[in-house]
Amino acid sequence: FLDQEEVEANKIILGIPFYTRLWKDDGTKLTSTVIAIKNISKYIPSDVEVQWLEDSQQQYIEYEKNNVTYKMWIENEKSISQKLALIKKYKLAGAAYWQKGYENEGIWQIIKKQLIKFCEIFSEFITIFLFSSNSYSSSVFNSAFSF
Repeated sequence: FLDQEEVEANKIILGIPFYTRLWKDDGTKLTSTVIAIKNISKYIPSDVEVQWLEDSQQQYIEYEKNNVTYKMWIENEKSISQKLALIKKYKLAGAAYWQKGYENEGIWQIIKKQLIKFCEIFSEFITIFLFSSNSYSSSVFNSAFSF
């Protein structure tokens, strides 16, 4: 994809969601509900098997209830870690996350771990953008995390 575009990789910021969607298909209408990462487990029925999808590097569930099909591609620590690895692989400028407050405690540890690896290799400042519904803030990596 990067070879097809006119934008240099080091000018691209990878967007990473702190949410997913629970898709509902009743056969006539497709709708979805936004689910914060920190609340995903509340929306996975106990009798539903969570699968890992190698092609999308995400967990996935699908089940039927009352003649309605539900589907969810799940963002979690593992999927976000895989996305963050793309920054190094493609030499991207960094990552932006939407929406602050939707994440769980483990997400920041994964981000910190991946960005420390990235900093060790490139030894440049990294800006982290945290988006909320009405505004955004940014901070330099060293001030966002204490070593």
